[in-house]
Amino acid sequence: MIGEVNNIKFVNYGICKTASTSIYDALLPYLSGKSKHTPRYTIEMDLTNYFKFAIVRNPWDRMLSQYKWGKEISTVYKGKTFEHFIQDIYEEKDEIMRYISQVKWMMDEDKHIEVDYIGRFETLEESWSVVQDKLGIDIPIGHRYQTSVQDYREKYTDEMRDMIAEAHAADIEKFNYK
Repeated sequence: MIGEVNNIKFVNYGICKTASTSIYDALLPYLSGKSKHTPRYTIEMDLTNYFKFAIVRNPWDRMLSQYKWGKEISTVYKGKTFEHFIQDIYEEKDEIMRYISQVKWMMDEDKHIEVDYIGRFETLEESWSVVQDKLGIDIPIGHRYQTSVQDYREKYTDEMRDMIAEAHAADIEKFNYK
C-alpha cells in the first residue's frame, strides 16, 4: 500500500494475515494504488522520503490463520488438511506471497530491510496507534477476514512446528518469536 496523508508519504508492505485488509480499509482514502499486499522488492521507486511500516505476526499463528482463511473465507484449501498445508509450504519451499518470510516482505532487491516501524499483530491496537500518530490520523481499525480464534499451539505436531521454525527462521530470529 502506497499513499499520502497530511503531507506524509507512506508505505505499508501489507504482509498477508497481519491485519493487512483492515489497514487497507482504514487507509483506502489516502492510497495512490489499489494493491493491498506490496512487498518491498516489488516497488520500483525510491522510498527514502516515505514512512515505511509493516505489521508482523507469530509465524505459527500466521500460517494457521492463512490455512483457516483458505478454508473459512475462501475455498483455496478445500479438502486439504492443516498438516498437508504445512508440508506443502515446507517441502515445496513455496514462494507464493502468502507464505514467504515476513522479513522478505521488507527487503529491497539488494536484500536490505527497508522499514521505519515494525508493529506486531499480537499488540495490534498499540501498533496501529503508533502508525496513526506518525501519520497524524485518528481512524479506528476493524478486523476484516478474522478467522475463528484458537491457540495455534494445539494445532501443530512437533514435526509441523519444526517445519515452520525452519521455513520462517528469519522471522523467528528477527522478531524474537518462540
